[in-house]
Amino acid sequence: MLIWKSIDLKMSTRIHKGIYWSSFICFTLFQFLVWYLTYFNDGNWKVNIVSYTIPLLFVGIFISIFLMLLIKKVRIAFVLIGLFLLFSFKPLTESFSIGYLFKDEPKKSEQILNVMSFNASTFNNLRNEEFMPDDSVLKSNFFDYISKPQNKPDILCIQEFHHDDADNSRIIDEIVKRTQLNYFYMAPLWQPFQNGMFGMIVMSRYPILNKGTLFVGKTSEMNRGMFVDILYKQDTIRVFNIHLESMNIRLQKEDSLGMKNKLSTIVSSLKRGSERSQKQIEHVLFAIKNTQHPILLCGDFNTFPYGYSYQEVKKLLCNSFEKSGRGFGFSLNLSPYFARIDNQFYSYEFSPLEFKVIRSIKESDHFPIVGKYLYEK
Repeated sequence: MLIWKSIDLKMSTRIHKGIYWSSFICFTLFQFLVWYLTYFNDGNWKVNIVSYTIPLLFVGIFISIFLMLLIKKVRIAFVLIGLFLLFSFKPLTESFSIGYLFKDEPKKSEQILNVMSFNASTFNNLRNEEFMPDDSVLKSNFFDYISKPQNKPDILCIQEFHHDDADNSRIIDEIVKRTQLNYFYMAPLWQPFQNGMFGMIVMSRYPILNKGTLFVGKTSEMNRGMFVDILYKQDTIRVFNIHLESMNIRLQKEDSLGMKNKLSTIVSSLKRGSERSQKQIEHVLFAIKNTQHPILLCGDFNTFPYGYSYQEVKKLLCNSFEKSGRGFGFSLNLSPYFARIDNQFYSYEFSPLEFKVIRSIKESDHFPIVGKYLYEK
């Protein structure tokens, strides 16, 4: 009996040691990768793409810590938690926000600037070219939302915008009627066979003084950047609206490609999308650095917060989600869903009061995002 107990004890000790060393090695490896990908993403497409795995690395780190607790290595587990917070605090705050706990409360006399950004996907979440033949678009949740007094935006930035010349789909007219956003600038693409205009638009409650284009995508002119200068509180503020290149991974279940060809297609798409979005964001960065006015930047980045484009903009501007958001802020209304690719950034003249994702609006494969600000120049 004693012999069996001794054998069981030795086996248990070996198992615990195996779990300990495996967990420790995995934690060290995953933590090193998170640290490297966070601080050394220089835009190289391979590094940029691998940085998208940071959430999975977080899962591996959490499992490693949990296993330490499971085998009662409590002190070691707390040391690992400390190292995790030390070396992963930045990507952690980019993934999950508790900024709403620290936001300022405006005084009743202070004017709040309400900014909405929305990749509308032409107000058609099926992403096809068959637009609604009736006025169903105008009866959607989006128009219901912006019609309510407490929700009316002061600035509205839309990507993948569609305005039909038909009476039942004159989107610009309908938005103006419901929100009094009487000033707007659109970078349109005329499609005569669909009797409408596509592109990007910025709509404002305040006068637009100047406007221009930052870049136009080579493969799709829907990917572009634009700016408008708005007269606000006797000052000029510059609003950027951008839509960066997509990675274009849209393989369907019925695709006949073999696994090897599918992987090759995915890698090629990731490489092409990463390289093109990097070139596009360079135009935006140049414009930010050479702008003398306070800045608000809205757009669809088509990348996770750990990607090169997001990180480079964050070196110049603050992110609204990080400073005043709640939870994960996922903005993608499409599988895999757990992605925050739509963003609002701002310069120091603004103070963020609130950032939220409007999940009740489902007319697109993105959810709209809303930021509220105080202007304190």
